[in-house]
Amino acid sequence: MSFNYKIEIPKCSIENAIHILKTDNLVVNNLPIHNKSKSPLDLIINSNELKKFKDNDDLLKEDSFIYIARVGKKFDGHTLIEKILSSKNYFIGNEENVIDIAKKNNYSDDWLSKIINNPYFIKVIDTEKTIHLLFEKCYQINKEYFNTIAVTGTNGKTSVVQICSQIFEFLTAKKCLRIGTLGLQIGEYNMESSHVTTPDYPALLSIINLCQKNNIDKIVMEATSHGLLEKRLGNWKVNTAIFTNLTQDHLDYHGTMDNYRNAKLKLFDEYLNENGCAIICTNNFDWEFFAKRAVGNKRTLIGVGNENISNSFFSTFKNLFKSVFYLSIIDQKSSLKGISGTLILKDSHKTLESEYFSAPIIGNFQFDNIMCSIATMFNDGFKISEISKKLVNIKNIPGRLEIVKHKTEFDNKFPTVLVDYAHSPDALEKAIVVCKNILSLEGKGKLITVFGCGGDRDKTKRAIMGKIASTLSDKVIVTSDNPRNEDPGKIIDDIFTGINSNYNCFRESDRKKAIEFAINSAEQFDLILVAGKGHEDYQIIGETKYPFSDSQIALSILSKEN
Repeated sequence: MSFNYKIEIPKCSIENAIHILKTDNLVVNNLPIHNKSKSPLDLIINSNELKKFKDNDDLLKEDSFIYIARVGKKFDGHTLIEKILSSKNYFIGNEENVIDIAKKNNYSDDWLSKIINNPYFIKVIDTEKTIHLLFEKCYQINKEYFNTIAVTGTNGKTSVVQICSQIFEFLTAKKCLRIGTLGLQIGEYNMESSHVTTPDYPALLSIINLCQKNNIDKIVMEATSHGLLEKRLGNWKVNTAIFTNLTQDHLDYHGTMDNYRNAKLKLFDEYLNENGCAIICTNNFDWEFFAKRAVGNKRTLIGVGNENISNSFFSTFKNLFKSVFYLSIIDQKSSLKGISGTLILKDSHKTLESEYFSAPIIGNFQFDNIMCSIATMFNDGFKISEISKKLVNIKNIPGRLEIVKHKTEFDNKFPTVLVDYAHSPDALEKAIVVCKNILSLEGKGKLITVFGCGGDRDKTKRAIMGKIASTLSDKVIVTSDNPRNEDPGKIIDDIFTGINSNYNCFRESDRKKAIEFAINSAEQFDLILVAGKGHEDYQIIGETKYPFSDSQIALSILSKEN
């Protein structure tokens, strides 16, 4: 089967657009149509897309598109109104925003009158609702066709999306769409996308339209707290909502942990289908908030976590949902080769299935992630016995305790370097504990941790992460992450306020030199954890992204290619 993975811009004639908007009472004015052609026009919401409509004189071509103004944090599309109207292209926007722009720039009343009364200006009450409605209608998406799984939580979202999609593809031999930190992916294909983990609704619809055209009906996506609070899922409903955990992060955006949690709760009370499934990891303090928010007599609840919680889980929730299950793993084992254990699935009356599994993914925290993924496939109708057989084929997730260089019997003089995306206190602690446990099993070697904290982000976690790293590691090298517009030295100072003793704690603001220092000072049985950036292939300094990959830097040093 051939696939066309090109995202299309929606098209609509101005007559049809106005008809659609009138149906929902969004249009304010009722002006005559001046479009010379009744053929569909491109619906443009991104000013960068206007470049393709310019002629040789750098002027916009007449009657070639419909522009809908969006108001963002950095740019207001209404500022383009004069340019677009003068080119005799349609402009859909809000009159109040135009009046505000006129006041701010001291434009004359005559200017404002000409703009407001221009027949190409279609005034609407709400531009975002206008965009959502027009994109939905123009793409003609059949929402019932899709099965969407959305994952929220501080940590584990990317791992669950990747593991879940791999299991689905193994079981069905069908491709699915993955949306998240690693971008837009269909099977092995990586599509061009923005850096936003959860795309906004128009972008999401354009991606889903692509899937519909290629007969892809499974979507597995990350739902971030930012995305949920900013309503980026729009009118889209999910069939399965997964909660992984909640620990400190993004307080620069949310302010408090309560606000942070409430943003994530929206996945369960605003976006989960009334007959959908909620999968809740119970290995954290906040899980009950999410289970309670998902309550519905047409819904399924699946708890995953410690076996000891199952009885209280059933007694609390068995009468609040259509069906309730609990999945746990006993006899857990974890090493550099992967994880293994025995899966136990229960309902409120008995054990339904018990199956051994092994999977080549590294880290104790992956037990929670793999349980969330297995529970999702169980809810889709597969037996645990079917699912468990496929887990041995799972590929490790890029940047999640990813081994850069592994010792073999022929090449054992190097330390082992692991790259991980851990950039919150909880994630860093879990990654370090995994490494310490591996060293304990080996009976030799020390742990060297290289990490930093991002600039222009939650400053309160810096000292906490410094304390965690210095307390649990044998040696710490504090360096730059993505400093953005902050002084890297000041960020490192903030981290060091949490370090009680400077013994075996070093600072090196140049991240490449920090990784090099760690490798050159390590012995062959040591583990080096390079944390914070994981899969990222860039470093943000100021407003610029520079090429930078922790794994590639480490590999070049290990290979003596630098």
